[in-house]
Amino acid sequence: MSRRRRLAGCLLLSSLFLLAFSTAAFAQRPALRLSHGARWSLRSKPAAGSEVLGRLELAWKETARWFLVPFAEVRRDVDQGSWSRTELGAEAGFKLFSWFTVSQGLHRAWLSGSGDRFEWEIRTLLSWPAAFLPKVGTRPVMVYALNEYTYNLESGQGLRNEVAVGFKIPLPSRRWAMVLGWRHMDLIHGLDMDQFESSFEIQF
Repeated sequence: MSRRRRLAGCLLLSSLFLLAFSTAAFAQRPALRLSHGARWSLRSKPAAGSEVLGRLELAWKETARWFLVPFAEVRRDVDQGSWSRTELGAEAGFKLFSWFTVSQGLHRAWLSGSGDRFEWEIRTLLSWPAAFLPKVGTRPVMVYALNEYTYNLESGQGLRNEVAVGFKIPLPSRRWAMVLGWRHMDLIHGLDMDQFESSFEIQF
């Protein structure tokens, strides 16, 4: 990747962080979200492609429709027993309807044994209450369907397209939620992968 592209990526990522922190004074207090979970490969050799991951987010919701989220994420490869990926970036999104959200994000990814690169991600999310499942107190279980497309800004190529469906289940403590689902990862320059995913999320 040329120095010019690296500089452009750094400037854009820095701008997203500056926008997040500069608007904080005019927004409500940001929500701090911490999630920890695992994605277990459904291949014949389960450990291949399985990973444990943690993610920290600061979510500023400027209006009922748009939001800005700086984040950091780490992943550990179960088969290799080593940290495989670290991400630092920001995501901005817009809620078109109560059940439909579109967002885009830029992050720097540090990959074990493969150097680092800037990646651009486009995400669409559909989410609605599961009327066929009982509520937890007054809060419904949510059904979600997600699509994520990741583009390598350094090589100018698409990396992967991920499709996920599942449930977000509120827990009795209002700060906690659990996610259970299935994820299909289409690696554009490699083999496809299916994963069962589960995670716990706490919001402060």
